[in-house]
Amino acid sequence: MARVRPQTEQKLRAGFRRRVDKQRDRYVVQLTHAEQLAARFEFGEVVGVFTAQAGGGAKPRAQLVALLPLAAIPILIAGAAARIPGALPALGALPFVGGAWFGLTMWRMRVPRRRVWLYAFAQGLMLMDDPRADAVPLRWGQVTEVGDTMPKFPTIDEVIAAYTSKADPRA
Repeated sequence: MARVRPQTEQKLRAGFRRRVDKQRDRYVVQLTHAEQLAARFEFGEVVGVFTAQAGGGAKPRAQLVALLPLAAIPILIAGAAARIPGALPALGALPFVGGAWFGLTMWRMRVPRRRVWLYAFAQGLMLMDDPRADAVPLRWGQVTEVGDTMPKFPTIDEVIAAYTSKADPRA
């Protein structure tokens, strides 16, 4: 291991300390809340406060409702072919009306975004949707399994091998 000059080490430590202080100032409300919960539930010292965005997508039913104007296309085409009055202008207006319907439906049926907080302590953790919400304390002894939630993305070699095996019946 290479030795670091004392001046360089001091600069690194000062930069790290500035970063820690900046993060502490940014999350001072959550850290204070975590310290209060740690004292209340006797969880020891606060190890970390983590946050993530949850929600923000559309409900599964939203896409089905948003695409309902597509069902009118065959009816309007048949009506225009039968020379029903107003069918041809309605067919011309359908992309605009359908687009407005789609956008409005997706916007109205979205799931609102919210912040999820995880307070980690020396002797347990708490997961909350809102720092002011009631949290259920969980001791580390109650945790049975911890796993990685990130999906495994295939490498390019795995993609090529899968594509080749699907394209070549002998593989």
